[in-house]
Amino acid sequence: MSELNAESRPPIRILMVTPFPERSDRIVGGVAGVAYYLCQHLSSFKSVDVDVLVPACAIEAPFKKRLSGLDVTYLPSARSSLFDRLMLNGDAKKVKEYIDGGHYDLVHVQAAPEWARFLTHPVVVTLHGIVEQDMLFRDNGSLLRKLAWPLIRIREQIKRSRISNLILISPYVSRAIGSVYKGRSWNIENPVNEDYFAIEPKPKEHELLFAGVVSPRKNVERLIQALALVRERIP
Repeated sequence: MSELNAESRPPIRILMVTPFPERSDRIVGGVAGVAYYLCQHLSSFKSVDVDVLVPACAIEAPFKKRLSGLDVTYLPSARSSLFDRLMLNGDAKKVKEYIDGGHYDLVHVQAAPEWARFLTHPVVVTLHGIVEQDMLFRDNGSLLRKLAWPLIRIREQIKRSRISNLILISPYVSRAIGSVYKGRSWNIENPVNEDYFAIEPKPKEHELLFAGVVSPRKNVERLIQALALVRERIP
């Protein structure tokens, strides 16, 4: 019996579980942008079918829409018990219910490892940041958040330890999760829109550009402090 060639094989079915923009011309949030550009590129291959699932939305009922050639399904936030809310299990259960109704070869979860909590499908998780570190910069670093940090750290470490296949977007993320993680991991930087590579570089000497959200979490203040040191060497 001869082997089937690539064109005769059914396409690989991938479900991207992720924050996602509601409009292709207004992409808000780094994770949503990453997922959008990655899905656009993957769907350009004839051998790949990509669907998108967006959990934990502020809506009353699930709905589906077609966006830039992709089928995108939005799920409402789960109404769950106190324990499930603390462990972030409610939305994970809704994700499992949805995925059990499909036939996917691979599930790719972006940013929220808890969404992969109950899945039996082959799954890979991209970790975009360290929740317990980011939380310290919200609410002006409130005392309550600092007191809750050890418990949140334990919860997040438990969530990460359950992941079998992990994509790390930067050395910072790799260092931050530490040796507690025992699964397989790959260092893969975030994708960007292909238009980025068509931009003609026009560097200006002694000028620096910061592109990103201005917030304590991005530590723009430290960038300004560093610039003051640079100006001592380059007036």
